[in-house]
Amino acid sequence: MKNIFQIFRNDIKEIFRKIRTWLIIIGLMVLPSMYAWPNILSSWDPYGHTNQIKVAVVSEDKGATVENNKINLGKIL
Repeated sequence: MKNIFQIFRNDIKEIFRKIRTWLIIIGLMVLPSMYAWPNILSSWDPYGHTNQIKVAVVSEDKGATVENNKINLGKIL
């Protein structure tokens, strides 16, 4: 058990000594946040600016005849 703690302590000391290890640790912390923030911000308020979207409705319904009754839902809509 003493050996395990000695190995752990030596590993921690090595982490604080080497700049490459720090760069990898910082990269592992920063990279996920660089991916997450655009996704979080894009879905934060999806309906906030929908009043600026222009929408057009087109109905090309020709209707149908069902049991000798002509039904055209495009005109009703």
